[in-house]
Amino acid sequence: DSDGGSLEHLRGLHLHREGQRSRRDSPCFQTMLPVFLVVVIVVMTVLILMASAYILVYFQAEEDRNTAWMPKVAVVLGLTLASLVVLLPPLDVANRSSGGELDVSLLYQVMFVSIAILVVVVIPFLIFYYEAEEPENARGQLCRAMVYEAVTLASAATVLVLMWIFLGRAQIPVTHYVYEDQFLDATAPTPAAGCGLGSGCVAGKSNFYEIGVTPVVYIMALSSFVGWFFLALFGGIGMAALPLDLMLAYKSRPQSISLQDYAKQRVMLHERAQRLRSIGQALGLDAAHERNRKARVAYNKYKQAVYFLEQDWAKVRIAYKQRGGNPLRYIAMAILGFVCLVISLIWVAHLILYVLVQPPITPVRALRTTPIARMPRATHTGRCVVGCSPPCLLHSFSTTFS
Repeated sequence: DSDGGSLEHLRGLHLHREGQRSRRDSPCFQTMLPVFLVVVIVVMTVLILMASAYILVYFQAEEDRNTAWMPKVAVVLGLTLASLVVLLPPLDVANRSSGGELDVSLLYQVMFVSIAILVVVVIPFLIFYYEAEEPENARGQLCRAMVYEAVTLASAATVLVLMWIFLGRAQIPVTHYVYEDQFLDATAPTPAAGCGLGSGCVAGKSNFYEIGVTPVVYIMALSSFVGWFFLALFGGIGMAALPLDLMLAYKSRPQSISLQDYAKQRVMLHERAQRLRSIGQALGLDAAHERNRKARVAYNKYKQAVYFLEQDWAKVRIAYKQRGGNPLRYIAMAILGFVCLVISLIWVAHLILYVLVQPPITPVRALRTTPIARMPRATHTGRCVVGCSPPCLLHSFSTTFS
């Protein structure tokens, strides 16, 4: 009875799997998956747009409210495109697992070209426009920005076209094998060792197969190549700065102070504010638009001192009026700083093990890529001398495995 029950259970499990396979292969299921992916794309795009707008509103300065709308639109678009590019690989995986109905390669091209337009056209034009701010001459401000942008666009286009003409090639590593012998009869037994060096095969020769790329693909490759340097720069800064900032925020958290200490802190902050006010009056109202490098450095130092003054005043108010504030917030910062520190160390270890060390120390990458990277893709070319007999047609045979 137990054996019969086990057989019935296995038969039912087999029928259940067959039913799942038939439903997965049905046209209705294949149609639902692309629709689901399209819905996910639309929903995620809307959510990322909303999150980008919220980040902009949260971090913008008080004097920038309801002004300079175009830079704000550029910031929202930049944050959105940066987030969507990160989400494209999982979308590609989901699309391939569902049959590949969506043209994800087109999405990649649209996304990278949009980023290139934002970097080369939109952002430089906005910088030129607002750096040349002339309230009494709006037309001159626009014309000057358009001239600078035209020069920037022409320079970028010239460099891109020249690089694509002379460097627009992709080299694919391949291993070339040549078989110099007649084929065996299809009914004859094949040796277990396969094709050896003594049976017509020669050792594989490593080579590169060169193909030309389209301008869009070259823009994608160039954007990724340049982006790696910025990722290394800002990623390295973030890996060290974010955990340190969070831990220092916990260490320098406001502590509850008395009324006498609060009065002393106010007097000290008032003196700092008076000194900064004198420095600001000496710099003048047009210090933000100065083209002299020394004047810009002085203005940036002044802005930094004002920022630190505002932060210290906010801490003093929290220390006295809120008795140090909510302690759970600073405990959460300490925990998050520790987690970010661990993630940063893991990231550094990952770069060392998988990028700097070749071959990788751990076999995870090799095991993961074996089914795809080692799958042979063969192209056959037969060569024959004019006037040879039919058996000679297969005497010279070339196969390339990549």
